[in-house]
Amino acid sequence: MQFRTVLPSATSVNLALNLALNIGGRARPAAAFLALATLLGATGCDDLGKCDETQARKLVINGGGQAIYAGQSVINLSCAAGQCHAAGASGSARQGVPEGLDFDLQPATLVPGGQEGGVASGKLQVDAKALSRLRSNQRLVFDRRAEIWDQIKDGLMPPDGVGAAYRKAEPGADVTVQGTTCKRGTEEVAPISAQATKTIVRNWLACGAPVVEVSDVAVDVSVLMQEPAGEPGTVGQQMPLCVDCDAPISFDDLYANVLKQSCVAGCHTAGGLASPENYDGFDLTDLDTAYASLTKAGATGGSEDCNMPGAPLVVPGDPAASYLVAKMGGGAASPLAVCGATMPLAQPVLECGVRQLIKWISDGASKPGEPAGAGGGGGDASDGGMSASDAGM
Repeated sequence: MQFRTVLPSATSVNLALNLALNIGGRARPAAAFLALATLLGATGCDDLGKCDETQARKLVINGGGQAIYAGQSVINLSCAAGQCHAAGASGSARQGVPEGLDFDLQPATLVPGGQEGGVASGKLQVDAKALSRLRSNQRLVFDRRAEIWDQIKDGLMPPDGVGAAYRKAEPGADVTVQGTTCKRGTEEVAPISAQATKTIVRNWLACGAPVVEVSDVAVDVSVLMQEPAGEPGTVGQQMPLCVDCDAPISFDDLYANVLKQSCVAGCHTAGGLASPENYDGFDLTDLDTAYASLTKAGATGGSEDCNMPGAPLVVPGDPAASYLVAKMGGGAASPLAVCGATMPLAQPVLECGVRQLIKWISDGASKPGEPAGAGGGGGDASDGGMSASDAGM
């Protein structure tokens, strides 16, 4: 299978033609042809080296249980997770990045047809808004691939300061996909600061920054591992979801598959946007620390910023009373009011991740090391747990 070549933008082509056609003030058709051919042939981007398509198709599982390319996951997690190049980031959260320079590469999901009109037809289709966002951002990454590589290669991006936490973020575990079956490996892709990961990114960029466009449990097996030919709006392959969103889940797996990727990277860790130093010790950096932060007994004072009473983050056995479910976009599963934005910040709601969180809490919020469904962990509603205000939520 060959990746589709992404052509240079119309602006670039027109500029090349205009320059070549008017060398020395007179038309030069031969020069124009040469300039255009050179431009179109430049997709290999010499500074990036050769493209190994097999390696560029290396898959990992992201925080939503989606199977996506490793390079795609690295850029999405290290550059656009809530800050800087995230489309949902604004103001100071962009850290000086110009509006519109967005590198979110999260795959789209399937939604009921006709949803835009308020009436679902029942037939699933690709989320058009998410797909449009992915197309636009993939185009930006492709156009700036040489610049992106120069910044990453020289250790300039993610930058010092706010970027330090992103340099430690792990993009996911390797996975192989056969039909609708995912087989998770034992290898975790290292953070972007590791040389091996820089090699993954360089090769992925050299291959044109291909993306998995859709990863959803309802993806038709007939289109898996295929690039749709000529279908409007497609930018890459479609993959199944690699987790059972409603199966019993241990805290170890909930942490590894959801919290570690989606909540720790650049945020709830030392030096992050919502670092423990700034938010009364609310720390998700590692498994045991995260469990303690989510379930420990403590004050439940109200949130003065939102003029609302505080609520325990996790109430074992009761997702509806657990503020974390509401904060992560649980919708009907939690009637609690939310103070501030949903989490992860400036990113799509983790639909599958929320369902896994609900299942973990429903089954009693098992402790680290306990099997899925063991229950009996954490505090209870009378203990209060850590309040939303204490956690910076």
